[in-house]
Amino acid sequence: MRFREVIAELPGLEGQAGDDTLEIGGLTHDSRLVRPGDLFCCIPGARMDGHAFIAAALNRGARALMVQGAGNLRRVPEGVPAAAVTRVREAMPPAACAVFGHPTRTLRLIGITGTNGKTSTCYLVDSILRAAGETTGVLSTLEVRIPGRAPEEAGRTTPEASDLQRWLRAMVDGGAAWASMEVSSHALVIGRVDGTVFDTVAFTNLTHDHLDFHQTPEAYLEAKRLLFQPRFARADGHGAVVNVDDPAGHALADACIGPMVGVGTAEHAAVRLVGWEVRTTGTSIDLLVRGEPMHLKARLRGLYTVRNVALAAGIGLAVGIDPETVRAGIESLTCVPGRLEPVGPVEGAPLVLVDYAHTPDGLRNVLQSVREMTDNRVIVVFGCGGDRDRTKRPEMGAAAAELADVCIVTSDNPRSEDPNAIIDEIIPGLAGAPHERIVDRREAILRAVTCGRPGDIVVLAGKGHETYQEFASGRIDFDDRRVAAEALGLE
Repeated sequence: MRFREVIAELPGLEGQAGDDTLEIGGLTHDSRLVRPGDLFCCIPGARMDGHAFIAAALNRGARALMVQGAGNLRRVPEGVPAAAVTRVREAMPPAACAVFGHPTRTLRLIGITGTNGKTSTCYLVDSILRAAGETTGVLSTLEVRIPGRAPEEAGRTTPEASDLQRWLRAMVDGGAAWASMEVSSHALVIGRVDGTVFDTVAFTNLTHDHLDFHQTPEAYLEAKRLLFQPRFARADGHGAVVNVDDPAGHALADACIGPMVGVGTAEHAAVRLVGWEVRTTGTSIDLLVRGEPMHLKARLRGLYTVRNVALAAGIGLAVGIDPETVRAGIESLTCVPGRLEPVGPVEGAPLVLVDYAHTPDGLRNVLQSVREMTDNRVIVVFGCGGDRDRTKRPEMGAAAAELADVCIVTSDNPRSEDPNAIIDEIIPGLAGAPHERIVDRREAILRAVTCGRPGDIVVLAGKGHETYQEFASGRIDFDDRRVAAEALGLE
């Protein structure tokens, strides 16, 4: 695509320089990822200013630049094509869509938003689509999966527009007809998914999280509501699938333009949950789909699995997949990494489950699920991330104290904060309940596993699939699953 064609789609264009007839081959906001022929977008950030990396981007082969404000055209070397816009963050998504050929005009994309359950639902939907014989892509917190390629690390729940559109284009080029992706509230507010159209959108639930960013629960809900706006809807799409048991689900359902499938225990739900049983080996679920019974035996564990499975079934049915294929897809998924993922089991030792639960509601759901799996003790290891919503820290402590027999409070990803200071803010939520404070996460996991007895369940919460731990000094290699395997004598 010629640079002038990209410029034509930019909001807030303030000026340009250089030859606008040059061909643009790609687009990125990260100078380290520039490929020859790319348009490099200079995003001013709180910590780093993209304009400071113009020389590095050009050295790697960038063909043109997008800068913020006409004044920054002075920083562009003579002869280099450039466009100045009012806000690069607003202009980059439509530019990325244009450069990568508007992939979602071809690819049928399913977007899943909500506080908890996005990843598991995403994987369940993908399994349903593959059971229907479709070639698929996945964009999740865990990975980016493109047909014919090894999975890539996602980096964040919903990537920047430059990465998002590049990956979506790769899915189309790889033969994918469908893709499922998680859509975060952050991404919706700052516009990462602008220009993307969805065949179907879905809502899991809304609980306490990200108030450091959104400030109020009302603003958090409004962020989720953005995905249900007509501008994101594909003209020939299948509408929305919503958890109507969640009060926020009703607000989102009211915003839906087009078909809406309600999922939940309510009598008016099109996909109605009427029964379930949670075991250590999986979850048995009974649905009524527009009055017709549907029985599912999911291999995923946990009480929250019930609603994720019901929502995924609703999505599959909404896009036209027959009930038997929906069942086959759900029942063929063996596990979602870091979502009540077992380590072992080992005879004579407790069952160890690793889960990503990092919100009060998420931790509560996990512990309630585990409570239904055993009559013995529940031991939980948990902490809270640094540089994130501090208001949820005592609530995490309260959830653990309410539902676990043994609470071990430790570090999660402290980032720039003092790990001890984070724990200090968790402890009041325990309200005097017995607990141990072990700052070193490895030591905490070893303590939990070794103090556990046969029949007990140890839950390692907060980091799930992550293979690192973040400190002020940087990242270190760390995987709860590997540490637990060592404690169980498996490695």
